[in-house]
Amino acid sequence: MATNRMQKRGFVTRECSMAELDRAEVEALSSSWRQTRTIKHREVGFLNRPMVLDDEPDVRRFFTFAADGRLMALGFFDPVYENGAVIGYSTSFKRRLPESDLKSGQAIIRMAIEQFQREGRKHVFLGLSPMAGIEDAEFRCNRLVSMWFRFSYGNGLFNRFVYNLRGHADHKREFRGISERTYYASDKSLALPRLLKLMAACNLFSWPSLGRRGASGRDLPQDAVGAS
Repeated sequence: MATNRMQKRGFVTRECSMAELDRAEVEALSSSWRQTRTIKHREVGFLNRPMVLDDEPDVRRFFTFAADGRLMALGFFDPVYENGAVIGYSTSFKRRLPESDLKSGQAIIRMAIEQFQREGRKHVFLGLSPMAGIEDAEFRCNRLVSMWFRFSYGNGLFNRFVYNLRGHADHKREFRGISERTYYASDKSLALPRLLKLMAACNLFSWPSLGRRGASGRDLPQDAVGAS
């Protein structure tokens, strides 16, 4: 179990506010983590809200420290509301130093889930697993888009050099939660260009027509967003 392994190595995970930490150390951890990713020099955005290193209402932050007090990993959880009350949380960021234990991220999520359960929260959402488990059974599918989704998910080069789709899905399966199917819908028969623009808006790659403003998720063309 990840938590036992971390404890044996002297790692401690606890919930903290940003005011309790050295902001520069948190920024350095985030930057070091990003250098291990396919997309090294920019944050994935547009569909994700930016990483905020200030205390925010109802946002929960967990951190893992080595025995010497060095910050090794972090996990941020955004609140989910119902009728004005927090009923659960959604994982927003999970990062670690490259030299940290591979299980540090799992230990953070496990500790957070247990804490939320003690508080009586109903849900913890781990986020999407894009392009995983495609069935094309319930709705009419666009064959070209479906083939591209399946190819991207299964292709080792895409997962290594563009986006690690399989890694996202494998990580979430480890927690044995309940999967809910989500869909991409478009009112255009040629949906693939919209998907490419969406990926560019998320900073996965550059799209010439979007320019800098489009790549950051602002002032996009009307047809740039095809997800619902």
